[in-house]
Order: sequence, then C-alpha cells, then structure tokens
Amino acid sequence: MIKIKKDGFTLSEVLVTLAVVGTLAILVLPGLIKDTNNKAMMSNLQSAVSTLNNAVQNELISKGTQSVENTDIKSDPEAFLQTLDVAKLSKTDTFADKYTTLNGGNGGKPNVSYAALLKNGIAVGLSNTTNNDSAKAYTTVYVDTNGPNTPNIIGVDLFALKISWGTSIPADANSQPQHSGDLGAFPNGIINYSTTEPNIATVKTNCKAGNPAACYLLVERTSFDPNYIENAE
Repeated sequence: MIKIKKDGFTLSEVLVTLAVVGTLAILVLPGLIKDTNNKAMMSNLQSAVSTLNNAVQNELISKGTQSVENTDIKSDPEAFLQTLDVAKLSKTDTFADKYTTLNGGNGGKPNVSYAALLKNGIAVGLSNTTNNDSAKAYTTVYVDTNGPNTPNIIGVDLFALKISWGTSIPADANSQPQHSGDLGAFPNGIINYSTTEPNIATVKTNCKAGNPAACYLLVERTSFDPNYIENAE
C-alpha cells in the first residue's frame, strides 16, 4: 500500500509562530500607529492653514483693502471666525484645559480672546497684539488639529502662527519681507519679531519645551513634515 505523506505544521510549531508574530506586532504596531497619527495631525494642520489663508485673503477683498487693520480680523475677530465652517464659537471649551510639552512638562492653555471649533473638529483661536510700531502688529492664531481631544501636546496637535497686520513686516535673514495679510510662522519662532536668523537648535529646544510658535516655525521650514523636529535645518 502506498502511504501518502501529509505536510503540515505541528501544534507546537503553530504556537511558536503565533508567539513570534505577536511579539513583532507589539514592537512594530505602536510605531506605525504613532506615525499614522502624526501624518493625520500634520495633514489637518496644513488644511487649517490653507483654510485660514483663504479666509484672510477673502476678508481683504471683501473689505476692499490691502491692510488687515481695516478688516474684521482686527476690529471684530468673532465675525471673522464666522466666515469659517464653524460648528460653535466658544473660548472656554474649544481647546483642552491643559496641554503638555514634548518634554512631558506642563504647557498650559492657549491665551485666546476668540475661538471657534470648526465642523471638521479643528480648533482655531485668535489673540490680537498691537504694537507701537504698526508694522509689527499681528494676530496670533492658535490651531489645535483635533480640538479639545487628546493627545493635547504642544507640537503634536497644538501650534501657533500669525497673521501680519502691517504693510511692511521685518523679515529674518532667510525670508522675504512680509506684508499685511501674510499668514505664517513668526520669523524667529517666538511670538514677536526679530531681524536675525533663528538658531534652529534653539528653536527645537523651545518647541520641545512647549512653545507652539517655535514648533510651527519648524513645521513651515520642513513643508509640514510629520518628523519636522528631526528634519528641520
């Protein structure tokens, strides 16, 4: 009689294989999930910045002016926010009550005068800052890419940028002069203006310590790279 040999795995071999696969999943999946989340957060941030930029330009056109100082961005920020796709206007529960830093410290909460939660879940907060030198006046814009939801970490889902008011804003050594209505990073990664080229190592340190403006400067310099801290130069 011819015996047919049956190929297959023993129970012990199957168990060992499952154990190996399970171990690899434990090691690899958290990194994959984190990478996916970082990409999603950065995509949301880029979308929010694009939406805000369009809203600023539309505001200038609708008011027939070249200066933000003659628009609702300065005189009635709440009305400006309402031009976005808003789910609700509220500065009390639009952002999380507490943010941590990339270093694990206490990052506090954005100091905003006006805020809105958009229908896509992104939070936007505005805080106007005047200056004796009108060229340096601006609106600080805080963006949380998923509103009050976790992780609530500065540099992961919370960033800060600015809308320039003046008609000729000082630029850093590596940038073009800014104009009224320009939306983007503070030139030196701190919420003020400097004509000196930012020290990227210092900006990275400030970002990790909880400066949302420093984090956004690095994001902008890397064209919204999810690994912006490592890749910023």
